[in-house]
Amino acid sequence: MALVQPDLFGEWEARQERDRAAALPATCPCCGTEEPNSYLLLINHGIEEDGTVYGAPRGEHPIFEDRCAAQDLTRNHIWYAVTHGLDELARDVARGRELGLDTDAIIAEARTELGGGS
Repeated sequence: MALVQPDLFGEWEARQERDRAAALPATCPCCGTEEPNSYLLLINHGIEEDGTVYGAPRGEHPIFEDRCAAQDLTRNHIWYAVTHGLDELARDVARGRELGLDTDAIIAEARTELGGGS
């Protein structure tokens, strides 16, 4: 039989509280999407428990800037669909609007980059 050291410093209670908080619904501060828990918020949006975007303060990430990972991925899908003439553009634009992206500006920027104007 193994002996268990009593928890003298309250680490068990602190961990239980973190686990309870992690199980609650969590909202992305960038796009406003609500996820069932903080784990899915991290996986789908890149938002850490401390509110940073993959460890960088919101607005200071070198790639995502003020976007979450879901917004950045959708922005890239829109850009790619415009520059490659894909049929998925309507689907990606709809998702971008759900995430609060300015899809018209993304499309115009991609067309400018492509050389086709707006």
